[in-house]
Amino acid sequence: MLRLNNLIDTDYFYYLLSSGFVQLQFARLAQGAIVKNISGNLVKKAVLPIPPLTQQHDIAAKLLELSAETQRLESIYQKKIEALDALKKSILHQAFSGKL
Repeated sequence: MLRLNNLIDTDYFYYLLSSGFVQLQFARLAQGAIVKNISGNLVKKAVLPIPPLTQQHDIAAKLLELSAETQRLESIYQKKIEALDALKKSILHQAFSGKL
């Protein structure tokens, strides 16, 4: 089990481990031919940028905001796709029933 000290914000650490920068390191360091395993030792070998705690809080908060905004936009986008699909079906129905 990986334990964090009090100088690392858990939210920041989550986002850091999820980042492409760290994931690429894990891919290069991972052991195993079929299933790549990530162990505590693997995490310890990776180069992890750890800024001061206040910056970690700011970064994590900004990433959380961006994540929420991304989800909001994705929801709007999905609703627009559904509306366009319904409009397409309606127009096709009208066209094939001779109402256009």
